[in-house]
Amino acid sequence: MSWTAGPVATSSYAVVFRDNTNGLVHSVIWDIPGTVHSLSENVENTARPGTPAGARQAHAYDGQYGYSGPCPGGEVHDYEFELIAVNVATVPGLSADPESAAVVTALAQHTAARAKLAVRSNASPPP
Repeated sequence: MSWTAGPVATSSYAVVFRDNTNGLVHSVIWDIPGTVHSLSENVENTARPGTPAGARQAHAYDGQYGYSGPCPGGEVHDYEFELIAVNVATVPGLSADPESAAVVTALAQHTAARAKLAVRSNASPPP
């Protein structure tokens, strides 16, 4: 995933991946340095991945840290990737191991800009 630089007020970035069909936050990564404009395909599934340095991840809906991709289970689901340009380098007020919902709430207070990509899953996996 890659993006162009956010507005001048951007100090860091966050990416939230949601399943809007059932209201689950699949993953959230934040405190991505403002100089970073991409995430590699295999970001470590840890609270503090080595790359991008300084970033943090919350537990996904399945209890793991990091990206937990779509799993519609044979049903159509509407997913959303949201890139948030954040106006602080480190989002304040979060515990050492916050829940995804707490991170999303904290990000809302420090959003400089946002972009969303919505996708719909297939009802069944390809053959």
